[in-house]
Amino acid sequence: MDRPVNLIKMGGSIITRKNSYRYFRSQVASKIIKEIMEIDGEKIIVHGGGSFGHIKSLEYGIPGEITPKRLAGASLVHSDMLELSSRIAGLFASLGEKPYIFSTSSLFRQGEMDYAEPVSYLRKGLIPLLFGDTYISGNRVLIYSGDRIMLDLSRQIKPSKVIFFSDVDGVFTDDPKENPEAKLLQRIKGTAGINATGKDATGGMKLKLETMVEVKRYSKEVYIINGRFPERIRETDSADFKGTVIE
Repeated sequence: MDRPVNLIKMGGSIITRKNSYRYFRSQVASKIIKEIMEIDGEKIIVHGGGSFGHIKSLEYGIPGEITPKRLAGASLVHSDMLELSSRIAGLFASLGEKPYIFSTSSLFRQGEMDYAEPVSYLRKGLIPLLFGDTYISGNRVLIYSGDRIMLDLSRQIKPSKVIFFSDVDGVFTDDPKENPEAKLLQRIKGTAGINATGKDATGGMKLKLETMVEVKRYSKEVYIINGRFPERIRETDSADFKGTVIE
């Protein structure tokens, strides 16, 4: 591709209220999307599940072996995630953009994810929109997280810029919501010395951070930015930048 490709994740923690089932923060998401569209180059968008994905996944015991309950849960979560993706697509469309939703579970073929179609649509001028999703493999109901999608796509397309929009200012030495003494790390190379706490249906904060560090192997620039202040993406080359750069 001639133009740079930007891979951007809108975290479920920032675009939804994670403890309120199907609560979509449309104004926050809209603000993020407006900033995204100011970034030069092509875009692939991935979003997390937040309250559309995690609450019911945990309630129905997903992931785990196939049972009638887990199959019902997979159906419900998949439907909810499509609803969330549709709302996000609607915000892009309202700005005159051309989003195209890809159901992640439909990309799972012969034991692995196949991203040829989203990449093909990107080259035709559309904005692929993917999301963490439930899927079935063998005798298990599983979750393919948005962070795994970010890593997969980073390996394949080698994006020039990767941005993770979260509900905090970046990576801290400890959970800033629990520990007021936690310090923002403006630059990190690994996870040493970071107390990455917190659990959800897709493995928790430690796994998320490890994935972000792995993503840097395939991208020139990786940033973690507070989605409430998405305009900070304009300040990444400034000494005043508030966020985390993964080196």
